[in-house]
Amino acid sequence: GEDLATVKLKNVCKVYDGNVKAVKNANLSINNRAFIVLVGPSGCGKSIILRMIAGLEDITESEIYNDGKLVNASLDLYQNPVNKFVAGFIGSPAMNFFKGELISKDVLVFESELLEIKLIGILETKLKSHLNSRVILDIRPEHIVDSSMRKDKFISNPRMISIDVVEPIGNEIFVYLSEGSNNFCMRVPSDQVYEPGPTIQIGLVEENMYFFDPTNETRLA
Repeated sequence: GEDLATVKLKNVCKVYDGNVKAVKNANLSINNRAFIVLVGPSGCGKSIILRMIAGLEDITESEIYNDGKLVNASLDLYQNPVNKFVAGFIGSPAMNFFKGELISKDVLVFESELLEIKLIGILETKLKSHLNSRVILDIRPEHIVDSSMRKDKFISNPRMISIDVVEPIGNEIFVYLSEGSNNFCMRVPSDQVYEPGPTIQIGLVEENMYFFDPTNETRLA
């Protein structure tokens, strides 16, 4: 079979308004864990090809495959990253990463320096074969929440975290948090007021957690 996370371009084209052909019939195959460099003169389409692979540019013609799956839109990559590289590359602020282990405490649990999260339902089904294995939990800033404002059952056990920096960005705010060696970012609406210094109680939206293998960075769940 094909290597995991193989990227394939098949006759990919990019045409802008005015019939400007930025990329014409690009064909490329990148195997899992391979390192490649695109070389060419300015304006030849190198950056556009990379942006199409990342899902930041729509493809005018043909297809791009990642791990055997057709991925032609940034939203697809954003919501369903096939490996840790894609998860960290797409989106700003970047994905938050937590290194930990899957252990058993009557139920399957993800345990790290900072978090202890019970895994049930589809996550338990997908991850139970990796019991006692090291994994990486990834979650986007908008899916880390102030648990004092969210009381629903789909939020992980709350944890008190210190606020380091508050960065207003128009209609939203980036709140940067830290605990020990863990640093991460939470995205909140602009009507939620925070100040650097105090601690807040955070939780993770369980349905938006991703898990990756730390060795080959492929997605487990």
